Amino acid sequence: MTLGKRIKRIRTYRGMTQRELGIRLGYKESGADIRIAQYEMGHRKPKKDTLYKMAEILSVSPIQFIRPKQGSPEDLMQMFFWLEEENKAAIHVFKIETGRRDENEPKQYALSLGSNDAQSPFIGIRFSYGQMEAYLNEWMVWRECLANGQITEQEYLDWKWNWHI
Repeated sequence: MTLGKRIKRIRTYRGMTQRELGIRLGYKESGADIRIAQYEMGHRKPKKDTLYKMAEILSVSPIQFIRPKQGSPEDLMQMFFWLEEENKAAIHVFKIETGRRDENEPKQYALSLGSNDAQSPFIGIRFSYGQMEAYLNEWMVWRECLANGQITEQEYLDWKWNWHI
């Protein structure tokens, strides 16, 4: 989701008009709504200090407007959170239970993950998001081929770095 859409989504959720937000940011009343509309439409990008002030006014973490280090766990979580805002059914998060089941229980699908020495359980994510499943499946096949020695690390990297839709 673009920065402008994030601003608009949070602002409207907070029940604030563009004019109200603009005035609270310090813009003149006559153009306050225009400036916020420009931000929301992506015609202008707010300065970093403006984004911090906006986050404070809207009572959200600045991370909603100021992207953390690309690829960091915080960046990935924000990507998932905003994807969920755009499409509520896109992501399914679930706990993966490991260990033996009672032989008297009905057969269930099993997932072999190796040992989990961590205190918390494994967490799975399933996507119902258009082509995402096909892309993830393709990636899984390439990773399996690498793990099985069917391709080299260089072939795997060449695939990843030249991957395109």
